[in-house]
Amino acid sequence: MRGEQKGAIGLQSKLITLKESKEFDAIYKHGSKWHGKLLVLFFVKQSRARVGFTVSKRVGCAVVRNKIRRQLREIYRSNRGSLQTGELVVVAKISAAQSHFVQLHKEFVDAIHYLGICKPKDLPRFHNAKARQ
Repeated sequence: MRGEQKGAIGLQSKLITLKESKEFDAIYKHGSKWHGKLLVLFFVKQSRARVGFTVSKRVGCAVVRNKIRRQLREIYRSNRGSLQTGELVVVAKISAAQSHFVQLHKEFVDAIHYLGICKPKDLPRFHNAKARQ
């Protein structure tokens, strides 16, 4: 099946990503934004769901940037079912290079709550098992 890839848990649809700088610029200009310690999120409500990830060279070498980008893709994949349809840009700050996956995930969840882009019935909450012990 085209446009779908076999994942560990059945079929998962492929991410539709933003590619061109003019697409990113339009979202930066017209979107609502949220600033955190590790991430900046921009969101514009649209009829189709697309996502873009920005990790600049100031964050680190290519290995570090790719690691952060992979982590952000996985965080988005795990939460996209509870997000409203629209175009989302996730920008990693320099401090993201020294953070753990759990910290990035918590900040992403905080951001989508702040921006109000969760579907009303699907409000994801971040649960840290270590924090409860």
